[in-house]
Amino acid sequence: MLSGTHSQIERGDESYLLRPVYVLCIADDIRHHSASVPKGQFFFSYQFQELSNAQDCLTENLRFFFLELPRLRNAWDSLETNRERWCYLFKNLNKFAEVPVNQAGFEDVFSIAQTGELEEKELRKYVTSMITEYDRKVIGEYFHKEGYDAGMVEGLAKGCKDGREEMRRETVKNLKAIGASIETIMAATQLSREEIESI
Repeated sequence: MLSGTHSQIERGDESYLLRPVYVLCIADDIRHHSASVPKGQFFFSYQFQELSNAQDCLTENLRFFFLELPRLRNAWDSLETNRERWCYLFKNLNKFAEVPVNQAGFEDVFSIAQTGELEEKELRKYVTSMITEYDRKVIGEYFHKEGYDAGMVEGLAKGCKDGREEMRRETVKNLKAIGASIETIMAATQLSREEIESI
């Protein structure tokens, strides 16, 4: 909930307009309600309000909706609104033999629900087919950055090694210039006689 409102505000904004945030809870149990609640009601809407004054609402932009599936007892043919049909779908998806006709969006729900019956190989193929071009771009950027970071580490390590070798060569040249013996140079640089003589 907080991230739903927090993500709409930039730090330092003095005025802002929050878009509504809705929380939908789908419950597989029946909550306790007052006797005034009709028996057939299955969809409930709540918002923050001051307890001593029911008219004093904290905000209209944050609402909680509870769908109590066990309270929905109507048959499919008796449902009148799209809300009732969608709620019925949530409750009875596993009982549908086929997609109800002329119900916008139901085809997508049934398509997704059928993935639960797929074998692991088929499910992996399905998930792969659902990856969008945007997903591919994000994944590519991630692995590019990982490769870049690994390359940087490898490059730094090689640079340090090359730098140490160059410093040893300079030390050998300086020691030779002041007339130090090969044995002294070997002890100072940890290089072999052959390496020192080749410099």
